[in-house]
Amino acid sequence: MGFTEKKFLSLSPLNRTKKFAFALREFLYGREELKYIEDLLLWYNACLSPEEQISCPENKTQWQILSQKLLQQIGEDYDYIDDKLFDSEINCSGKGVILLDNLRAPYNVGGILRSAEAFNAESVALCGITPTLNNAKVKRASMNVPIKTVYFDNSLEAVKSFKSKGFTIIAIEKCTGSIDISAVKELPDVEKRVLVLGNEEFGVSQEILEVSDLIIHIPLTGSKNSLNVCTAAGIAMYALLK
Repeated sequence: MGFTEKKFLSLSPLNRTKKFAFALREFLYGREELKYIEDLLLWYNACLSPEEQISCPENKTQWQILSQKLLQQIGEDYDYIDDKLFDSEINCSGKGVILLDNLRAPYNVGGILRSAEAFNAESVALCGITPTLNNAKVKRASMNVPIKTVYFDNSLEAVKSFKSKGFTIIAIEKCTGSIDISAVKELPDVEKRVLVLGNEEFGVSQEILEVSDLIIHIPLTGSKNSLNVCTAAGIAMYALLK
């Protein structure tokens, strides 16, 4: 049952965030109306300063990312820090780049950093809500491997930046038109490859898939049609960073 504006505004700041986050999850699962979610966003913004206010998402992917960002905020271990590193700092000279599109779990990020170093990737681009090395769980899972990381506010803008520098964007996602990883024959120089791995629940965003040069999937034969993103990352790096 929906809250009234008066009841919502009477909540503590943390409980307002919880209410909004959980209602948004219900909307994403088809159990809540968009109009109610838009009302909650309006009320939520009324409690924020102008610079903190959230623009109304334009599509389902943006609502999904907002949902996970809110859930991170209310998590007991939330310590995401917005490290503003800019694409002008990227000077790739190693074996390709791993780009993480709004990953949520610190242990997945840490595990991917560890694998990226093991496969001699040049750097890892952490995008959107992806936790950075300021997160203790990321550091623990990565075992403090010496690999360069760079942060982008927006995954799509990061991908476009790499494309403008002549990189080939390779999204790891099973979807219509994706290619079996074992069937990939010709790729550009490894130094010019960007492997994109997506959010644990929603995968690589549709906007990034639309601008990717290749979409590659890992064939599975078991009853589960998906892999943990950290596992998928290791397989993709082994196959595509050589």
